[in-house]
Amino acid sequence: MNKIIINKKDLEALKALDPILSNYIEESNIPSRYYADSFFISIVQALIGQLISTKSALTIYNRLNQLLGTINEENFLNEPEANIIACGIYKKKYDQIQIIAKSIKNGILDARELILLTDEKIIENLVKYPGIGLWSAEMIMMHGLKRPNILAFGDFGVRSGIEKVYNLDSLTKKEFIEIKKRLSPYGTIASLYFWQAHMKE
Repeated sequence: MNKIIINKKDLEALKALDPILSNYIEESNIPSRYYADSFFISIVQALIGQLISTKSALTIYNRLNQLLGTINEENFLNEPEANIIACGIYKKKYDQIQIIAKSIKNGILDARELILLTDEKIIENLVKYPGIGLWSAEMIMMHGLKRPNILAFGDFGVRSGIEKVYNLDSLTKKEFIEIKKRLSPYGTIASLYFWQAHMKE
């Protein structure tokens, strides 16, 4: 697995943007999180992870991984539909992943082309596909395309972590946007620390 490495220079630059987050970072361990092993895997993980617990998503993913041996678009398309659904993937979700897998295999959806685009254009391209909304697109961008400035309002863990770090009773969309702008262009590093804060008791 490919661990997300936090560059010391970028971390110091992020800390300089926000004294409250800086204090939290100083008191915390370095977060441990990993990039997906491929662009297609990041898509599969994002779609499986929608509206279910992290534990449930991991169980389904592990079953799929065991079934396919290697999770890639070709193995997914070659495997009988019933076997994949038996892993815990709903028929609708299977159909969504199948469409995306075919687009990747046919070169219509190409990570090498996407990485040349702005974040906004990448999102525009990804959300055209069934099952991919803004949150899923942002998770794919972070874990599959390694984009450095992803901070997702649609992620409960990120919002919860922000509330804990800034000692907020709740977080409005306006407050989130202000924080996101302030922490730009280091949103991904900030996300790692907010996720970590969310997980702390």
